[in-house]
Amino acid sequence: MNFPIIRLYWNYDNVIKHKARYQFGIQTHKDEKPIHVYFVLASDNLVKIGYSRDVPKRMISIKIAHPTVKLLGTVITKTEVQVHKIFEEFRIPKTEWFRYDDSMLEFIAVQNQIKQI
Repeated sequence: MNFPIIRLYWNYDNVIKHKARYQFGIQTHKDEKPIHVYFVLASDNLVKIGYSRDVPKRMISIKIAHPTVKLLGTVITKTEVQVHKIFEEFRIPKTEWFRYDDSMLEFIAVQNQIKQI
Protein backbone atom coordinates (compact mmCIF):
# COMPACT_ATOMS: atom_id res chain seq x y z
CA MET A 1 0.00 0.00 0.00
CA ASN A 2 1.41 3.38 -1.03
CA PHE A 3 0.66 6.39 1.09
CA PRO A 4 1.09 9.90 -0.25
CA ILE A 5 4.03 11.83 1.07
CA ILE A 6 2.84 14.75 3.15
CA ARG A 7 5.22 17.65 3.30
CA LEU A 8 4.81 20.36 5.86
CA TYR A 9 6.10 23.76 4.87
CA TRP A 10 6.56 25.99 7.86
CA ASN A 11 6.51 29.68 7.15
CA TYR A 12 8.39 31.32 10.02
CA ASP A 13 6.50 34.63 9.65
CA ASN A 14 3.13 32.88 9.90
CA VAL A 15 4.20 30.94 12.98
CA ILE A 16 5.30 34.18 14.68
CA LYS A 17 2.03 35.95 13.74
CA HIS A 18 -0.12 33.12 15.10
CA LYS A 19 1.95 32.90 18.27
CA ALA A 20 1.62 36.66 18.82
CA ARG A 21 -2.12 36.49 18.17
CA TYR A 22 -2.69 33.99 20.97
CA GLN A 23 -0.06 35.17 23.46
CA PHE A 24 -0.56 38.91 23.18
CA GLY A 25 -4.06 39.29 21.75
CA ILE A 26 -2.78 40.77 18.48
CA GLN A 27 -5.28 40.48 15.67
CA THR A 28 -3.82 40.07 12.23
CA HIS A 29 -5.42 39.56 8.87
CA LYS A 30 -4.17 38.10 5.61
CA ASP A 31 -3.53 41.53 4.10
CA GLU A 32 -2.13 42.93 7.36
CA LYS A 33 -4.22 46.10 7.03
CA PRO A 34 -5.04 47.83 10.30
CA ILE A 35 -8.50 47.29 11.66
CA HIS A 36 -10.96 49.93 12.80
CA VAL A 37 -11.89 49.79 16.46
CA TYR A 38 -15.32 51.38 16.73
CA PHE A 39 -17.15 52.94 19.65
CA VAL A 40 -20.95 52.63 19.45
CA LEU A 41 -23.23 54.34 21.99
CA ALA A 42 -26.51 52.62 22.88
CA SER A 43 -29.56 54.32 24.39
CA ASP A 44 -28.83 52.83 27.83
CA ASN A 45 -25.54 54.82 27.97
CA LEU A 46 -23.44 51.74 27.24
CA VAL A 47 -20.68 51.72 24.63
CA LYS A 48 -19.76 48.73 22.48
CA ILE A 49 -16.08 48.65 21.62
CA GLY A 50 -15.52 46.26 18.75
CA TYR A 51 -13.55 45.97 15.53
CA SER A 52 -14.23 45.72 11.84
CA ARG A 53 -12.56 46.33 8.50
CA ASP A 54 -15.91 47.61 7.18
CA VAL A 55 -17.50 49.81 9.86
CA PRO A 56 -20.59 50.90 7.84
CA LYS A 57 -21.45 47.25 7.15
CA ARG A 58 -20.87 46.38 10.82
CA MET A 59 -23.13 49.24 11.93
CA ILE A 60 -25.97 47.79 9.84
CA SER A 61 -25.65 44.44 11.59
CA ILE A 62 -25.44 46.06 15.06
CA LYS A 63 -28.55 48.14 14.38
CA ILE A 64 -30.57 44.98 13.80
CA ALA A 65 -30.20 44.08 17.49
CA HIS A 66 -29.85 47.66 18.80
CA PRO A 67 -31.78 50.06 16.49
CA THR A 68 -30.97 53.24 18.44
CA VAL A 69 -27.16 52.97 18.52
CA LYS A 70 -24.97 55.84 17.33
CA LEU A 71 -21.36 55.67 16.16
CA LEU A 72 -19.15 57.76 18.46
CA GLY A 73 -16.04 57.25 16.35
CA THR A 74 -13.35 54.88 15.18
CA VAL A 75 -9.66 54.40 15.80
CA ILE A 76 -7.28 52.61 13.43
CA THR A 77 -5.18 50.08 15.30
CA LYS A 78 -3.82 46.56 15.07
CA THR A 79 -5.55 45.30 18.21
CA GLU A 80 -8.93 45.71 19.87
CA VAL A 81 -7.59 44.08 23.05
CA GLN A 82 -5.40 47.11 23.85
CA VAL A 83 -8.41 49.42 23.67
CA HIS A 84 -10.43 47.08 25.90
CA LYS A 85 -7.62 47.18 28.48
CA ILE A 86 -7.52 50.99 28.45
CA PHE A 87 -11.21 51.15 29.41
CA GLU A 88 -11.23 48.04 31.63
CA GLU A 89 -12.60 49.94 34.65
CA PHE A 90 -15.81 50.70 32.69
CA ARG A 91 -16.29 47.20 31.27
CA ILE A 92 -19.38 45.09 31.74
CA PRO A 93 -17.79 41.72 32.66
CA LYS A 94 -17.26 39.21 29.84
CA THR A 95 -18.70 41.48 27.12
CA GLU A 96 -17.57 44.13 24.63
CA TRP A 97 -19.87 46.64 26.36
CA PHE A 98 -18.61 49.43 28.60
CA ARG A 99 -20.25 52.16 30.69
CA TYR A 100 -19.93 55.46 28.81
CA ASP A 101 -17.24 57.88 29.98
CA ASP A 102 -16.11 61.18 28.43
CA SER A 103 -12.56 59.81 28.28
CA MET A 104 -13.69 57.62 25.36
CA LEU A 105 -14.40 60.65 23.16
CA GLU A 106 -11.08 62.18 24.24
CA PHE A 107 -9.29 58.93 23.35
CA ILE A 108 -10.88 58.85 19.88
CA ALA A 109 -9.94 62.49 19.23
CA VAL A 110 -6.34 62.08 20.41
CA GLN A 111 -5.79 58.83 18.48
CA ASN A 112 -7.15 60.33 15.26
CA GLN A 113 -4.90 63.40 15.62
CA ILE A 114 -1.85 61.17 16.09
CA LYS A 115 -2.68 59.15 12.96
CA GLN A 116 -2.96 62.31 10.82
CA ILE A 117 0.51 63.64 11.70
